[in-house]
Amino acid sequence: MNIEHAKQWYEEAAEDGSAVEEWVAFIGDPRPVVTVLGSYDVGKSSLVRRLLVDAGVDVPDWLTISARHETFDVNEAGVHGIRLRDTPGLAVGAGDARGLSNSAHALASSMATDVLVVVLTPQLATGELDVLRTILARGWDPGTLWFVISRFDEAGVDPETDPAGYSDLADRKRAELRAAFALAEDVPVFVVAADGFQYAASEHDPDPAVWESNRAWDGMGDLSAALDGIVDESTSLRGSAADRYWRTIVRGVCDDIATQLPDMESAAAQALLVEQATQAWREELEHLDAAAKASLRGILAVSARDGYTSSPESWSNVGPALSQSVDSWITQETGELDRLANDVNRSARTERQSPNWQKLDELVSAAIDYEVDDVETPELHEKLRRYAPYVVQAVVVGVPLITHLRSTGLDGIGDLEKFVAAQAGRVGKVNAGADFVIDRVAPLVEEALINHAQARAEATAWRGHVDSFIEKVHEIALQQWEARVSETAELIEVAGGGQAQLADGLRAALEDARERCAAGRGLLRPE
Repeated sequence: MNIEHAKQWYEEAAEDGSAVEEWVAFIGDPRPVVTVLGSYDVGKSSLVRRLLVDAGVDVPDWLTISARHETFDVNEAGVHGIRLRDTPGLAVGAGDARGLSNSAHALASSMATDVLVVVLTPQLATGELDVLRTILARGWDPGTLWFVISRFDEAGVDPETDPAGYSDLADRKRAELRAAFALAEDVPVFVVAADGFQYAASEHDPDPAVWESNRAWDGMGDLSAALDGIVDESTSLRGSAADRYWRTIVRGVCDDIATQLPDMESAAAQALLVEQATQAWREELEHLDAAAKASLRGILAVSARDGYTSSPESWSNVGPALSQSVDSWITQETGELDRLANDVNRSARTERQSPNWQKLDELVSAAIDYEVDDVETPELHEKLRRYAPYVVQAVVVGVPLITHLRSTGLDGIGDLEKFVAAQAGRVGKVNAGADFVIDRVAPLVEEALINHAQARAEATAWRGHVDSFIEKVHEIALQQWEARVSETAELIEVAGGGQAQLADGLRAALEDARERCAAGRGLLRPE
């Protein structure tokens, strides 16, 4: 793998640079790193203590030996020219915060290491079997993965009274372990008793002589000798560590993207449906608006024609007839707006039952928790981590939606049905507007009647009075109409306009995620 290409891909694809930071810290010290990994109470800390004491290295304060779960952090000590790393015990299946934290620290430490030493008891792996298989699947070159079967003095055969039986049991456990994990023959398996018969027990820094009687059978000499040889292989080990580390990182990010793709696809599909429906509603509203205005112009044209040729007696009928025509016009045309509003309302209710709508709702509701000016900050990235960084651009596209939802006091799309219903109700109250039109037009009729007596002698002046009357009626009617149209347009935008704005961004984000995933998989192919 090209390590530089992998780092560049990771920095572009991932939310943070933690993997790069961890790698830089790892390679900052040229000494090989040997990480000891295993479940709680398999004897990791006793193993580390024995290696340090036998090598004449002071046991650090952080290293404690007890029957309780004592190791909670990743710690290192220098010995045999290497950095020997002790880790918290794996707590497979733990639901408490400490157990989860310990497992996370232990697994993370197994990533950046030159050699991984997996420690098991004579019973071998039980609950942690799947976890260990996942770790082994990372791909370990020869010499980079070791196994230690620890506490073997507790295996059931006394090494002092039955050394042959002890040796035979050790061979059988090695074979059993290799079969369980399909280990190659070049993977070393050590059988040890770091503190045989508990001679040192919990003593922090015991005299190495305490184990003198055990050295012939406890296996620690072979393990120490193997650690001594690591320094000579440091260059090749570090190269293997780099390839393994970055393959694991890239594969993990790719897998994470792949798990997010279905949700992103669902949200994008829903946004597209909403976009199409919203555009259809907008076009229908535009058509209704144009048709209503054309109809109003026709009504006013007839009234103007009648007014030009009317007598004082007949003019008194023109105005009321026009008021009635306008009343009928606004009632009929706003009835069409009511029908459209009801369609929008029903559609919104139906769509909200869709699982895809819920995914889109989640996305928008997450975004609305943040100030619009902060939509590109790390806090929003963290909030939307389940959608990965690729969807943030879609949220940015949807900023007008966020602004509108805040201005209307909504907490999220979850309140949409209530708001849409309220808007539809307001649109439905249009008949009250007809009375307003009549009240406004009637005084104009009286005014025109007075002016008629004075201006009839001069046809041009009369036409001007008629035109002025018609224009005022036109202005009043349009004012009422446009208020109704504006409310319907707002309802449409609340029902679907904001989500529709996300459609382009979601499509771009989805395509970007797919491309990044494909590029990452490409890096994993053998060169």
